[in-house]
Amino acid sequence: MDWTERLRPRQLRLLDVLAKTHNLSHAADRLHTTQPALSRQLKELEDAVGLPLFARHARGLRPTACGEALLGHARRILAQIDRAGADMDALRAGSAGRVVLGASGAAVSDTAPRAMLALLARMPQAQVRLVEGTMDQLVGQLLQGTLDVVVGRSAPELHGPGLQTEPLYSEPLHFVARPGHPLFGGEPDWPAVLTYRWIVWPRGTPIREALEAALAAAGQRLPDDYRSPTPSAPTSPFWPTAT
Repeated sequence: MDWTERLRPRQLRLLDVLAKTHNLSHAADRLHTTQPALSRQLKELEDAVGLPLFARHARGLRPTACGEALLGHARRILAQIDRAGADMDALRAGSAGRVVLGASGAAVSDTAPRAMLALLARMPQAQVRLVEGTMDQLVGQLLQGTLDVVVGRSAPELHGPGLQTEPLYSEPLHFVARPGHPLFGGEPDWPAVLTYRWIVWPRGTPIREALEAALAAAGQRLPDDYRSPTPSAPTSPFWPTAT
């Protein structure tokens, strides 16, 4: 018999908890069992797999490369088991089902609540849970199966195998200046705009990538002093932002 056919959920939870605690005693406490019993279960699993799953280090047990590979599968399976239990609880309570929606900061205040209201209008008995986070966190949870849908800013690096994406709308990029600023209310050209210091989003965020892509399409780039002013730069900052 293949070892996967003998795999039990408690063995998967052992992998997950041990990877989080790095300690057999702490893992045993969380799983309400004894350390010798946990050691035996881990050895049985490693013997069945035929590979070492954890190695001892100065700071405790750490997953091996094989352990990390199996751990990813274990967490996805556990997420589906937990979802199955939650769905059955919802159905017993008379609900039409349960949806876990992830939303980034850009979507959590408007788009996600609108989506939840639209869903509840069609399925009044559904249970909807909203989880807020950054897109890299949310996409990771989506791949693990703990989220059903994610709403947020898109970026090419967040698109991977197993994901389906659908554009909902495009966000325009706007330059924003304070009232009374020399550029406020006029129609400045690029040389004028680039004279002032910019405050922009952190590198690597989807909105920063969108800003740089829009600038490149216009044949422009971020000013050299967008992070810190130069002695010759005006003292009035200029903010590019999205609305």
